[in-house]
Amino acid sequence: MNLPRVVLVLIDESSSPIANSVATVVATLLGIERMGLQQPIGKAKVKFPKQSVLVLSCEQISRLAELRLHGFDGAVLVLASESFDALGAKHPILLWGQGSHDACTYPWKLPDLLEKVAELVPMEPENLKMLQKELKAADRWFQRRVIPCLRKLAKKQGNGAVDAKALRSLTTIIEQLRADTPVACHAVVEVGGYSAQIQQHFQTLLEQMGQPDNYDDTQIVLLREVFTKWRDLVMKAGEGLGAFS
Repeated sequence: MNLPRVVLVLIDESSSPIANSVATVVATLLGIERMGLQQPIGKAKVKFPKQSVLVLSCEQISRLAELRLHGFDGAVLVLASESFDALGAKHPILLWGQGSHDACTYPWKLPDLLEKVAELVPMEPENLKMLQKELKAADRWFQRRVIPCLRKLAKKQGNGAVDAKALRSLTTIIEQLRADTPVACHAVVEVGGYSAQIQQHFQTLLEQMGQPDNYDDTQIVLLREVFTKWRDLVMKAGEGLGAFS
């Protein structure tokens, strides 16, 4: 059994006092290093420590996708109130990599924590590459499905009306997003100076486009902005994993 070299915790705005305390105790008892990990920003290159285990609270799971996209291959231990199977059903990103993700269920007993940290292994390079490709699927879907649809809508028909077929296609796309990425669709974002849930922005713009007197190019611009914010949220959180392949 090879112990990890480093126990990691997130020290950005999502920092968890419980995860920090557990990481400190585990690292001390196993005689290994404990380090704080900043969330990567943008496309900046990040060098992660090798043979590491990242301790997360349930609330921090949404941070994992961005770390994986930046090349983090370390193992992950989640401090949970439910079983790993239940967590995996909610967060499919935890199911990638044989033996690289696990959960310790409350009350977090020290022997269990030490055993799980010792048993976890880093992700294999090929598995990480496959996961990264899956995490980027939302962007490919955005380019393949959403952008062509918006381009069709931007080309008004001879009578100035919106393309009815393209509008139906857009409605179908939005319905899929609401079904597969409910968290992102409920997120409040500002578009055109107006703050609302993403799904509300979609609904408002769809209604406007269905009324020829209110329809102009402004709706297309705003729609693209809403879709872009949706894509960024989904890629950052890893929501809808497998839905856009």
